[in-house]
Amino acid sequence: MFSKESNDLIKQQKILYLSQYGKVILKNDDDETIDVIVEIDLNKQNNYVTPSIYDKIKQKSDFILDMYENDIILKKPKLIAKEQISENKIILGRKTAEKFLIKPIHKTFEKIEIISSDKLLPLETKELHIIDERLEKLSKRLNLSAKLRPTNYFNELDNFITRKGNYNPIFQYKRPTEEKILETKNDLEKLQEKTNKLESPIKKLFLEKADELTNKLFLLQSYTKQNFKNIAIYNEKLFGSFDQELLKNSKEKVFSQKENNQEILGEPLKLSEIEQLIERYLAEKKIYGVDIVFSYDNLSRISVIMGKEIRISISKHGIFREKEILSILAHEIDTHLVRHLNGLKS
Repeated sequence: MFSKESNDLIKQQKILYLSQYGKVILKNDDDETIDVIVEIDLNKQNNYVTPSIYDKIKQKSDFILDMYENDIILKKPKLIAKEQISENKIILGRKTAEKFLIKPIHKTFEKIEIISSDKLLPLETKELHIIDERLEKLSKRLNLSAKLRPTNYFNELDNFITRKGNYNPIFQYKRPTEEKILETKNDLEKLQEKTNKLESPIKKLFLEKADELTNKLFLLQSYTKQNFKNIAIYNEKLFGSFDQELLKNSKEKVFSQKENNQEILGEPLKLSEIEQLIERYLAEKKIYGVDIVFSYDNLSRISVIMGKEIRISISKHGIFREKEILSILAHEIDTHLVRHLNGLKS
């Protein structure tokens, strides 16, 4: 698509993102710095800044805008004060931005104030932090994905693949001992007792989390004892109940189909086809900068990993058919990923 000359030119150009962190450095004896978020808006011709920063810049004869992550420094860019801009934000318009390549992803996250100050009493802040940390540790101890995963999963997977599906896996599990369950139960009860003594309204959130962890503990205990009645009870408490009518309808639809899977769901897709389809789906949703990776370690066929970097991980063992993958993407992306991204913006 490009000549060698234009490729070389692109490599030499520096990249701006839709948003990035930066610093305004006021050149004086102390070199005062102001942390800012720099956004790109190609619909605007000029550059804009919050009035508070503009007032400081106006008093100095020299300043620079340093976008350190991009290795870009702008010396005395022309800025116009604008009231409507969020605090400590600079918007670069078309005149400045057109000198750079623009990568259509954000490198910043909006700060979200999750807890209002009126929900906790200042004298209880330290105690609430301690309870929060203990709940986090207990949550890791009661991680269902880790505790319910077979210890010989990969060995049995190899056996299953080697024998081309003509093998019934025999899984082994490492369940928590009764002693460990009792110890965790006591820890939760002590934590609930301590939380109940507090007066901050936020304690309700901590108590709800403790109740959830208690249900997870009893679910694990039920699996250890193979108590299927209690397994059903605690699954329902944690994840809700099945709609029996929907379940009935689903069974009827599945078992009434005379065609085989290939006719119903279409041909299996190649990995390259899966990747192209996901990229196209993300583009339609205007979601950019998401890595798509393929792994042998995935327990599920597809999972969305939402950390500092968002990734969609696809199992290399999974089989996706052309007529089912859109339904899977609608669930994983529209339900989980879009909600996560909206949460970051809110």
